[in-house]
This record gives sequence, structure tokens and C-alpha cells, in this order.
Amino acid sequence: MSQVARVFVVLNMLIAAGFLFAAATFNALNNDYMNKWDKEKKGREADITRKDLEIGKRDADIKRLESQNRALEEQRGTLTGARDALNQQVESLTSQMKTKDAEYAKLQTTNTAHATNVASLRTDLNSTRDENTKLADEARAKAKEAKDATEARDVAAKEIETLKGTIHERDKTINKKLEEISKLSLQVAYAVSKGIVLEDITPMKAMSGFVVNADNSMRLVQVNLGSKDGMKRGYMMDIVRGDGYIARVRIDTVFENQSAGLVVIPQGESKVMVGDRVTNRLQ
Repeated sequence: MSQVARVFVVLNMLIAAGFLFAAATFNALNNDYMNKWDKEKKGREADITRKDLEIGKRDADIKRLESQNRALEEQRGTLTGARDALNQQVESLTSQMKTKDAEYAKLQTTNTAHATNVASLRTDLNSTRDENTKLADEARAKAKEAKDATEARDVAAKEIETLKGTIHERDKTINKKLEEISKLSLQVAYAVSKGIVLEDITPMKAMSGFVVNADNSMRLVQVNLGSKDGMKRGYMMDIVRGDGYIARVRIDTVFENQSAGLVVIPQGESKVMVGDRVTNRLQ
């Protein structure tokens, strides 16, 4: 065998040995790979089972979420409608707010004017209160005056009643005196008819004057003849008006320039008047 052949045989043996080693190594690697593959396969199958469970769970979650989503979509539709309605309300309220703002501005202007009026009215009120206080004080004073006047009136009324009683008593006295005078007048007339001159018995100074005041209801007469004219208490004076005889007066009160008396012999319905002539000497 040649040297080349021997080299070739050795090479073939080496290559065969290399192949055998490679085959053994590959087989060992293949077995290791197969073990790993089986282990990986089992792990993958477990993962797949777990994933399937998770997918089933996820599918259930998806269905639940889809149901929730549909409900939420319905709610969103409802809320959208509510939102649109609220937007319309907002627009309406915005418009109303603008109107209210305009009204508010107008009311502020009016309120300012009212505030000015209120200030003026307060000033007037304070003035009115002062006036009312003054009027109240005056009213209290007037009330006191009215009370005092009422008390004075009551006192005067009592005095008037007393005077009425006194006047009534005096009227009775006057009537009695008139009766006496009437009797005396008859006696005087009788004496005159018998030719007796009364002036010779009771001399009187000739006097003539005028009535200055008269109260026919009380039968009182005031004349302008007094003590300086020779008038004395108890004198009888005749009152005439022109050619007419009015009455006879008996003088009861005498002053220096005037005197007053009571009508004792009236002539019919004649009334004594201011300006009538009074005399003690009938012409």
C-alpha cells in the first residue's frame, strides 16, 4: 500500500472518527434538546392552558365590559340628551341673566334715586318729628289749658247756678217791690189827685241825661247822670223817647259820672234803648 493510500485511509479513519464524535455529540445534544423540548412543550402546554383560562376569563371580562359599555353608551346617550337640555337651560339662563343684569343695573339706578329720596325723607321725618314733639308739647299745654278751662267752666257753671238762684230770689224780691211800688204809685196818684205837690215833700234837683246801657231781660238801666249831677240812691227817673213814655227807673247804684237802676214801671211792651232820654222833670 502506498504512502498516499495510507494517508488517505488514516484521513478517512480520522474523518469517520470525527463523524462518530460529531454524531455522538449531536445525538447527545439532540437528546438534551428533546428533553428540553419536552420540558418546554409541557411548560408551553401549561402556559397555553393557563392562557386559555385567562383568555376565557378575559372573554368573560370582555363580555361584561361590552355589557357595561353598552350600558355606558346608553347612559352616555341619556347624559348627552341631559347635557343638551342643560346646555339649552344654560343658554336660557344666560339670556335671563343678561336680562337680570340689565334689570339689576336699572334697579341700582332706581335704588340710588330712592336712596337720595330716603335721605330727603329722613331729613323731612326728623323735621316732622321735631314739629310733632313741639306740637305734642303744645297739645299737652293746650290740654292743660282745656282742663283748666273745663274746671273753670265747671266752677263758673256752679257760680251761674248760684247766681240763677240769687236772681230768682231777687226776681221774687223785685216782684214784691214792684207790688209795693205799684201800691205807692197808686198812693202817689191819689195824693196828686188830692192836690198834694210831691216836690214840696221830697225836693229833687232837676236832672236830664241819656241811657248809656240797658238790659231789658234783667230790667237794668245805666244812665250818664252821677253824684256830681245831684243823683242819689232811691231817686225815681222817667225814660222817654221823643214824645213817648217808656218806663220809670229807680236808681240803686250811684257813681260820680254814672248811675244804674231797675225798671219799676215799664210802659207796655216798650224796650229801653241806648240814647233814650232820662229825666226827673217831664215837660
